[in-house]
Amino acid sequence: MCPKRYSALAAILVLVTGCTSQPKPWSSGHWVDLTHSFSTATLYWPTSEPFHLDPVFAGTTEKGFHYAANRFQASEHGGTHMDAPVHFAANGLPVDQIPVDRLIGPAVAIDVSSRALADRDYRVTIADLSAWEARHGAIPEQSILLLHTGYERFWPDPVKYLGTAYLPPVGAKRELHCTMFKLGTLGGYTCPTEVDP
Repeated sequence: MCPKRYSALAAILVLVTGCTSQPKPWSSGHWVDLTHSFSTATLYWPTSEPFHLDPVFAGTTEKGFHYAANRFQASEHGGTHMDAPVHFAANGLPVDQIPVDRLIGPAVAIDVSSRALADRDYRVTIADLSAWEARHGAIPEQSILLLHTGYERFWPDPVKYLGTAYLPPVGAKRELHCTMFKLGTLGGYTCPTEVDP
């Protein structure tokens, strides 16, 4: 083998060895899937259109190849989704402009289920956050705040999950979002005043 080939082989081995010796990202911790599958049972905001799945083709083509394709339509405010800052603020970012690294990171889960299940209009308070911090320490800057309301037990029953025509007060949603953004979830977000009830 000529010296150039040895050099190329050595370089490849160094690269491969370097890649395999790196720690795997997200190799520790506990992953939790918070999603619900999209289907005709998916819950949507009461003023949104429901999920539609239209089969385009499923089977063997005239040339003998298997092919399956669907067309789907879904409103943005249904199922497992993320509200972008632009949803509440004219100058907020749309989802496609939020850097991915702002959506991945350590999370803090605060259980308010006993209060939320006892009162449909329960509003998360600074006292809830302070109580969590008293037990676990300060909420780290830039952490993702997850609130456990206990309402997942009602999915996908719209009467129990949403309360049929029940729409949570806009102010409650605003307070929750503002509390989350003040913790630095997405940063640079100013709570809008135009959505106050």
